[in-house]
Amino acid sequence: MLRIWIFKIQERGLYGLKMFKIIYKEIKRKGKEMRKMKLVSLVGLAVVLVAAMIIMPACKETEPEIIVETVIETVTETVTETVEVKSPLTFEALRDMAEADAYEGEPAKGITLAFHNLGDVDFTVAVEESIVSEWALAGGNPDDLTLYDAAFDTAKAAQNHDIIIGSNPDAWIQFWYDANQNNLVGLRAREEGIPIIAVDIPVLGSTFMGANNFLAGKMIGDFIVDYIENVWGGWDEVDIVTTPYDPFSGDVVLLRVLTPLDVLAEKYGESAAYSTDSAQLDGSKVVLMDTQGGATAEKMGESISNILAANPDAEKVISISINAQGAQGVNAGADTLGRWDPDNWLLVTNGGEAQGFELMRDGILDGDVAYFPESYGKYLIPAVIAMFNGNPVPPEILVDHVMLTPDNLDDYYPES
Repeated sequence: MLRIWIFKIQERGLYGLKMFKIIYKEIKRKGKEMRKMKLVSLVGLAVVLVAAMIIMPACKETEPEIIVETVIETVTETVTETVEVKSPLTFEALRDMAEADAYEGEPAKGITLAFHNLGDVDFTVAVEESIVSEWALAGGNPDDLTLYDAAFDTAKAAQNHDIIIGSNPDAWIQFWYDANQNNLVGLRAREEGIPIIAVDIPVLGSTFMGANNFLAGKMIGDFIVDYIENVWGGWDEVDIVTTPYDPFSGDVVLLRVLTPLDVLAEKYGESAAYSTDSAQLDGSKVVLMDTQGGATAEKMGESISNILAANPDAEKVISISINAQGAQGVNAGADTLGRWDPDNWLLVTNGGEAQGFELMRDGILDGDVAYFPESYGKYLIPAVIAMFNGNPVPPEILVDHVMLTPDNLDDYYPES
């Protein structure tokens, strides 16, 4: 760039010099006719003209170099997700009130609630009683709480669902064992703007409150392994392991009775393997009990009788149940066949209900994962009130579990 600029100066300079010579000759020719001062002025003008011709064109040809500096500024923005709290009646605050058995004011007053129960057994009765008592404690009007009982009847449950949707309550607590029916009613309720809280069996798109089914099943599995190793002397002593299988309740509920089998399979291999496509795999000691429609005492008793008849030499038997009624049915079925021996049977169940406590104190039941149904209302009613006031509720509200045995039963449920 510099070289080009110098060349332009030189080029214009030569041209300017030629013009100077021409002007000078003209001045000289007429010099005699001009005064001396005029001569000097004219010469000066010529010099300026030549200089201008040399400098200005060169300046015109040379444009200043513009340097553009691009500055990229990096801005780090921290986004904090906030949940809008529309009322001080948050789920957490209400849970604290419930645990203290003292609500501030009457937060349930003016709310309408429907509770749909699956049937009349110890566990479900305890849940219902807990809801009713907690509702009253929170200031709820008894007339605003409507109770429905399906009596384990699918058709009756469908009728109840229609009635509840027609009454359009502010909230709905659903305790029903058919997972598919739950999902359908969940969609209907959402269309009508009725929030549902599902108890123990999920409802599509709704808050779940109840058992940590995987944890409960894991606790049973660990208990069984410990019993096999330390009481019976090893897996070789075991003849049969049974558990109920009812797909109606869905995969979530099945975790409480199938996870124990996973624990056994991890410990003992193929001889403890199972498949939901088969009642029993070749070489396996595990037998799935057909209890579709509900693991009632009658179904469990019938199923264990068939299994024992097919295995006349089986002595040491492990039986897992989904509830105390099922455990009682297993005991009755084995006793009827003359096959019951408390030393050779390991009977374990879920729930923690009064009937199970009786079986344990009678030496029939060996282990029971407690769900504390008598405390369900302390989770459910705070959730209902929080939702009504526009505050968020956790998608899952899980209870704590304890493995009850004859050694610690009185610590949690003293005999009256």
